[in-house]
Amino acid sequence: MLSKAESAKANGLEPYAYLRKIFTDLPKAQTTDLPKAQTIEDLEALLPTAIRPDQIVMALPVVLPKNKNDVTK
Repeated sequence: MLSKAESAKANGLEPYAYLRKIFTDLPKAQTTDLPKAQTIEDLEALLPTAIRPDQIVMALPVVLPKNKNDVTK
């Protein structure tokens, strides 16, 4: 998992957004051992070297409370 995140960073991708993309797209990819056989290109298309930063949706920033008393219920 860490190597995927580091590869994403090395290729100019935000790691969380990249991981979210591959975990979303991986079930849609077909390999030769599945009934709807496609090609290995489906999997290669999910490698960090094949994805441009504009192809992934960046995560929205999360604002964390400064202390536990600031949490709204």
